[in-house]
Amino acid sequence: GMYTVTATDENGCTSCLVSQTIDVIPISTDLIRGRSTACLNSETSLTVEEHPGVSYQWVVTGGTILTDATIASVRVRWTNSGIATVSLPRLFSGSRTTTGPMLIAVADSLQPTIIGSATVCPGATDVLSVDGLYTGYIWSDGTTSTSLSVTAPGTYWVRVTDSEGCAGTSQPFTVTSASTPDPFT
Repeated sequence: GMYTVTATDENGCTSCLVSQTIDVIPISTDLIRGRSTACLNSETSLTVEEHPGVSYQWVVTGGTILTDATIASVRVRWTNSGIATVSLPRLFSGSRTTTGPMLIAVADSLQPTIIGSATVCPGATDVLSVDGLYTGYIWSDGTTSTSLSVTAPGTYWVRVTDSEGCAGTSQPFTVTSASTPDPFT
């Protein structure tokens, strides 16, 4: 806006200096934009509004900055699980301000557990499912449903993903064949 400096001396005399237009940039109120959750070893982008003449220097704990840390947008690979932090010190016309910290919850890979019977009777079907709800499933036979119908013995596993893009694979689950009971014994 337009600003005018007026000086007043001890006698009450005033003097008006030349008016000057000054651009005020409210960089201290900018928010860091990006996801507040991530998966271990995943990559996410973080940004703030870009202002001309502002120097940026991103600071990340719990991850590695993969792009230029001196611009308004960075890409980060999350290398530690737990709570990571992101802050952004900026310099404009000799004034320093810091935005953040923004907290990022970094999760380990998912660890789904297969639930179901470990034996299947001849001619019968056993249904294997997974503890918890996920957005994607891929079973060892390529099935992409929330459960797997098993009619034969074997070793099965499932890979799941969630809405945040985290993924994980279950431990192998072995299904054996139950013996057919002898009706005459």
